[in-house]
Amino acid sequence: MFDYPEGMVYVGRPVADLIRWNAERGEFGDTDPEGQIAKRLAHMRAGTAYVIQRARRNGKVYEIRGQAMPEGGYVTTYTDITEFKAHRARADRDQAHA
Repeated sequence: MFDYPEGMVYVGRPVADLIRWNAERGEFGDTDPEGQIAKRLAHMRAGTAYVIQRARRNGKVYEIRGQAMPEGGYVTTYTDITEFKAHRARADRDQAHA
């Protein structure tokens, strides 16, 4: 999904490295990578749950959900909702022109 280089993702890899990779490639828009890293790590440390939708530069749209795990740690899931968003936009346009 993020085109990480071979061997970049492994058990024990600091999540900050992965966030930095994404930030430096513009995944969070035109923002300061270090600020994005700090913001995301703070949410994880606080156990803040969230649900967002992110449109990537490649045209894909993802629903992203983050949640603290009961025994510690944090899990984030990504669901590709590109087709759903396209269908929804067409339905909204059709309704507006009806």
